[in-house]
Amino acid sequence: MLDLPTTLENQINQLAAQAGQPVELFLDHLIADYLDDMNDVAEADAIYQRIQSGQETTVPFEQLLKDNGVDG
Repeated sequence: MLDLPTTLENQINQLAAQAGQPVELFLDHLIADYLDDMNDVAEADAIYQRIQSGQETTVPFEQLLKDNGVDG
């Protein structure tokens, strides 16, 4: 399936065993989590770019607390 370096394959096998999961299921979860993280990074970067270009603004944390009736 995948041609992984032996050290990486051993580490995956060990972690899957510690998690009590078959390697295939462990890799499915690992890859899904990684893809979720990469989507989060892309979304954060897009928001940052909109802020930098002035298309989107931010609110100071203190103002957010005040606007929502939270003592800060």
